[in-house]
Amino acid sequence: MGGDEAHFHSPVPAGSPLGRILGQGVRRELALAYETLRPRGSRVARRVVAGPLAGGVREDVRRFLGAGWITSTVPAERTSLAEVLQLADAIPLGEPVCGADGSVHLHVVARGVPAILRIGRTGSPEDPGHAHLAMSALYPDNPLVPRPIAMGETSDLRWTTEERLPGRRPDRIDGELVKAVTEFCAALPRAGLEYSCDPAVPVLLEAVPGRAEDLLELTHRLTRVGRGLEPTSCHGDLWRGNCLVDPARHLCGVVDWDSYRPAGLPGSDLLHLIATDQRHRLRASMGTIFSTRPWDSDTFVTALRTWRPEVADDPEARCAVGLDWWLHQVTADLRRNPQLADHGPWVERNVLAVLNGPL
Repeated sequence: MGGDEAHFHSPVPAGSPLGRILGQGVRRELALAYETLRPRGSRVARRVVAGPLAGGVREDVRRFLGAGWITSTVPAERTSLAEVLQLADAIPLGEPVCGADGSVHLHVVARGVPAILRIGRTGSPEDPGHAHLAMSALYPDNPLVPRPIAMGETSDLRWTTEERLPGRRPDRIDGELVKAVTEFCAALPRAGLEYSCDPAVPVLLEAVPGRAEDLLELTHRLTRVGRGLEPTSCHGDLWRGNCLVDPARHLCGVVDWDSYRPAGLPGSDLLHLIATDQRHRLRASMGTIFSTRPWDSDTFVTALRTWRPEVADDPEARCAVGLDWWLHQVTADLRRNPQLADHGPWVERNVLAVLNGPL
């Protein structure tokens, strides 16, 4: 994690090349084996595992190999984790795990209620403060948003706690879940802000510096259309893995708000739910799914029409929603894992395939 007491070795982000994933697994297992040779009480080693992005044995193996780990160089009761638990007034209920964004998560009892403790380096992509502020702005107006409990800092770490919602992650999406997510999105506040995709441009230019003109043309087009669509608050990563359902499969919670956007295009979250499900079923890249124009699918158009018919019935507006979805997701991947900009096949499949294709 941070400081002189403990060290957090980040997991390999989703989308990384196989060689990097294998290398991570070898380094981690050697490091953890070495820790077992240290005198008892002087070192603590904990494996942390990223949550699955898709089901199946293949994803389970990639997740295991790419997992990060924590090592502590002082007695366990004096590690940074122990300090955070004390500050958060939290009792741990299990071992820490690691989310796809790199932050450490731990089930705890905080201030007498079941909760989730999140820890990340302050100011880094895994900093949980952004998600905590998002939930604070949305709760209690939306009962499907977790209740934020507390936030603090120690050393170079920020920690947050939020109430743990009941329910489980659905194993598939169906018409009822799409309908429920649409209603959830409709209940999020409209932004009252002007839409802009300018912050994404420098991030993408790192990956495709020779395509600046094409990228600027695309983002100018998106901005022109987007500013006429009345932006709305967006979860930013609303796939089925961030939804919770009760035994009757009714939506009962939406979690993991680290990708929250105060001013995205209406339908971007809904499109992410539908397109990401298609991506996982086909095991396809984002660029491949983009080429199928999921914003023109009957599922998406029908659902969006119940909320924002002026967007659903306008082909140019729907395409703008698709561009907004792609731009946000690719940029988020690059921010979490800047090395992807140097991974030619990933850039080709997910960035150049869109810039080179018809819109």
